[in-house]
Amino acid sequence: MNYADAYSALIKRYQDILMNNDSVKRLLAENDLSHLHLGFVPENYSDEKVIVLFIGRETRGWKIGDDINEYNLETIKKSIAKSKNWFENPKLKRGHGFFNYVKQLEKDNPIACFLWANIFACDYKKGCPTKLKDSILFNEIEILSVELIKAQIEILKPNIVIFASGNQGVQTRRKYFENLKPSGKRIDESLDKKYLERFYFSDNPKIICYRTVHPSARREEPCKALRTLRTLLKRNVSELTNSKLTGEKNVS
Repeated sequence: MNYADAYSALIKRYQDILMNNDSVKRLLAENDLSHLHLGFVPENYSDEKVIVLFIGRETRGWKIGDDINEYNLETIKKSIAKSKNWFENPKLKRGHGFFNYVKQLEKDNPIACFLWANIFACDYKKGCPTKLKDSILFNEIEILSVELIKAQIEILKPNIVIFASGNQGVQTRRKYFENLKPSGKRIDESLDKKYLERFYFSDNPKIICYRTVHPSARREEPCKALRTLRTLLKRNVSELTNSKLTGEKNVS
């Protein structure tokens, strides 16, 4: 699949999820919630490349315009465009650890294609929606967020998925990705697996998946986990690239 086909397919899926959805209407009516973050398709996208989906929790103050009161083709395209611009042109400074780290990964792996998603598709008062006291509304946010992530996985078919939302969003990930199983093993004997662990999609074991800390972490062990992940990702991208070129199926 090329960029144009992937972009068209993702927009169609977003329309199916968001348009005429009562939950979306309720979210838009809540002043304390941001608009929804919609992942974009990079212009260098091709299913012949190694595709990496990075899942964080970077929705603070996410707005695409104060006048939005529904999701239609125009507002979906606007949200995708904002997501693309935010990811490709971040303010690389203190407080933007997520984007600083992803830019390091992109620099390490120039032949790969990077996608972006968020474990929660919107924020609450510019913070994590786990702080919401309305459990019904929070559940609707969870369901919608995971639907959007699954749309990216199903349509854009990443070879590598990295969950890097830290402790926030763990319960949501477990609840809505029941097919995502931890290895139960340490990647590095000197590193506790709570900081970095290999996961597997039981129904799609070809996808390489990791769960790690949020890139804003500053303590030694979390920082070591992020450094280790950089090394692993470079190896994975190299091996997957070679397998795509040679038609081999097995990648460690």
